[in-house]
Amino acid sequence: MMKRCVLGLTLLLTAARAPVLVGGLIMKSSKSKGQQQEFMSQLQRTNMEREQRGLRPLDWCSEAYRFDKGWAMKDVSCAKRIEAYEAGDGTALEGSSLPAARPDSTAVPDSAAKS
Repeated sequence: MMKRCVLGLTLLLTAARAPVLVGGLIMKSSKSKGQQQEFMSQLQRTNMEREQRGLRPLDWCSEAYRFDKGWAMKDVSCAKRIEAYEAGDGTALEGSSLPAARPDSTAVPDSAAKS
């Protein structure tokens, strides 16, 4: 009899919490999508400004890791880099592998102009 009472009470409490938990997850999910969209917009603006100044763009994986590790881990290539970083490779998330942008990338180098 006692086991039935405990089981019934457990089911009642679980059933009462379910809508609250589901509602919380839906709210968190929609909020996260908005934050992710804002993050992507801001990163894109920042990288455009950096390129205009001749600076290397910020690395998406590194910035996403700082913003939300779980979200960054969904990207397979980022997940590998994050795992390497957390295993001790301090350079795995250290920025982009792209070369630094030059202000005038169409200019011919001096050595090529002399040839």
